[in-house]
Formats: sequence, structure tokens, C-alpha cells
Amino acid sequence: MNIFITGATGYLGSAVAVALLQHGHRVDALVRSDDGARRVEGIGATAVRGDLGNPTSYLARAQAADAIVHCAFEYLGDGSEHWQLDVMVSLALLRAARHGGTRFVYTSNAYLPSIDDERCVGEPEGADASSAQRHWRLGLERNLIDEGRDMRVSIVRPGMIHGGQCGGTIVDLFDTARRRGMLPYIAEHATNRWSLIHLDDIAALYAAILARDASGIFHAVDEHARSVESVAGAIASTCGAKLVAMSSREAARHLSAHTLEIMRRDVALVAPRSRALDWHPRAADFVAGTSAACARMLRGARS
Repeated sequence: MNIFITGATGYLGSAVAVALLQHGHRVDALVRSDDGARRVEGIGATAVRGDLGNPTSYLARAQAADAIVHCAFEYLGDGSEHWQLDVMVSLALLRAARHGGTRFVYTSNAYLPSIDDERCVGEPEGADASSAQRHWRLGLERNLIDEGRDMRVSIVRPGMIHGGQCGGTIVDLFDTARRRGMLPYIAEHATNRWSLIHLDDIAALYAAILARDASGIFHAVDEHARSVESVAGAIASTCGAKLVAMSSREAARHLSAHTLEIMRRDVALVAPRSRALDWHPRAADFVAGTSAACARMLRGARS
């Protein structure tokens, strides 16, 4: 199968591209720079030069593929999500898939309001402008499912990803623990749960979805939800740092706004539709052992 992928130089997308290549697919990867081209060509993919924000620069290649996998996501200068860009690009890629008679796989997020199973929720009716940024992805999921109802559209909702050498909230927490010798968490949200997934396991899910021509929503979680306190404690322990309970205001001096927001969410999901694809996470539970492996890998990457 010939697959067009965005985000193949990023944390998740690079792992997905490798998994697809390992399954014998040909991968065309969108890149914007010479460095990006060298990186994707180094793993065996074909570089497609273009700008994510200018779909006309790459839609012809996307339409010619057997499948389109959208993993790219960009942030604004203040660290907030560039959600308007993702909505525009996702809908453009969906329409390219329709035009080319191919399938489309969109990367969403498991840390969304009001989700508890692998169904489409959609943006709540009457949502005001102040809540638009929190609910936009739910609305986009609904638009993709509705507009693509006569197509093969899949949506992957990743849990909190760990593994690899860069990117993600987990890596940010490791960096904070190492740099500061302490790792704070918000005391009032200590028992909130996080659904996690190893980078290699979520990459394998994308390959399974394409192999089985599956459509719909799929949770990428290991089904071993862990409390914020236990995850932070495992990271602090492996880094030799002190774990410190703080108020939200105190923690804001040490952690990013994004990490603080994630700590305020209680997300314990299961993934029956994903498991029905004969997909089974192989990595050890994060708190039980993978946290130490992550720490070793990150130390090696920075040495």
C-alpha cells in the first residue's frame, strides 16, 4: 500500500512512519525542509516537499495514495494549539481522500471532554466562544465522521504517550525532574487518572487499522490507567528527584500550562474496538517498569 503521511518528522508521526514501512508499505512523507527530507529518507520513506498550511502544495500526492494518515500538529508561539490550522488541513485531507477514492486516518486525542468510549461525541450544542478551544476537536471528529460517512475514515485517540527520545508531556516531566531535582504535581488532582500508551504500541495500532481496513474511532491506551501522583512519583523516583505536592498556583511556577491542564483531567479509557483488531499493547505498564526504561533512553539520547 502507498501511504501519504503528515508529521513524519514529529514524535508520533516518525514512529508511525517506521511501523508502516516495517509492514511493507511505501510511505510518502510531507516535509518542509532539507533536514526533514533527510530524516524521512533515512528511514526509507519518500520525501514530499510542501507546507502543511498550504494544502495545494501536497494534495495531489495525497490523492494519489492508497491511504492518508494525518499525524502532524502545530502550536502557536505561546504554546497553545493551532487548532484552526488542524481543522483546515484535516478537512482538506479528507476531501482529498474522497477525490482519490482512498481512506483517511486522523490523529485526535484521548484527553477530550465528555468521552468515555470509542464513540463520536461532537461539540456540545450552545458552546460559547470561551469553550470553543476546549471542544474544537470534538467538533472536528464529528465533522470528519459525518462528511466521511460513505468513506473509510478512522480516528485514533492517543492516550498519554511515553517512550522514544523526544516530545510529549511525559518527556517534559522527566526534564523538569532532572533539571530541578524535584517534580511537583497538583495536590487537589492527585487521584485523577491518566491513560497511557507506549510509542511503539500506538504506532502498531495505525498499522493494524490500515491492515484491517477498519473505520471508526479507536482508543490508543494500554487500559492501565494510573493516577497523576503515581505517574509523577515513578518519574521522580527514576530521576532521583523529590516528589512535591503543590497547589495549582505553586505548580504553575514549575510546569507548563499544558501539563497543568492535563493534571486537572481524569481520563481512564478502555479500547475494545482497538483490541478487536488483534492489537495488544506489548510495553510494560508505565509505573511498573517502563518509567525506568524511559529514563535510561532519555539519558542516553542526551549524553
